[in-house]
Amino acid sequence: MAKPFEFSLQPALRMKRHQEWLASVEQYKAQSAFLAARAEQRKLEQNLAELSRLMAEGRLGLSWLQFRDQVELIRQQLDESERAVAMAADRLAEKAAERKKLATDVEVLSALREKQWQEYTRELARAEQERLDEVGLQRWLSASESERR
Repeated sequence: MAKPFEFSLQPALRMKRHQEWLASVEQYKAQSAFLAARAEQRKLEQNLAELSRLMAEGRLGLSWLQFRDQVELIRQQLDESERAVAMAADRLAEKAAERKKLATDVEVLSALREKQWQEYTRELARAEQERLDEVGLQRWLSASESERR
């Protein structure tokens, strides 16, 4: 009986697959954080545009001084939001790179496993063919001896 197939790096492959899955989750979280930060930035940009439009139309009911203070507050919030978007984009790129590296590791280990599996099955087929050849030779020899008698 042939010994069962054993891939010596199977524990490493299993661990790398799990790490890749975890990295995918982290990448998804980073992407969600980036999209949330970007949405906040757009909201502030829209608020600033709406405030300016209402002031230009004279429908705001604020003095110029109050309007300037409101604009300054929104601009400060917008600056903070832009920093948050940049940080979230950096984190997303970092998490994507981590996941990509792990995916490459998994791909390499999987290819190595597949290569070893193919070698194993070729060796099994070769051993089976040798066994069949031996059986065939034994039968032929038995038949030849039977004919001589």
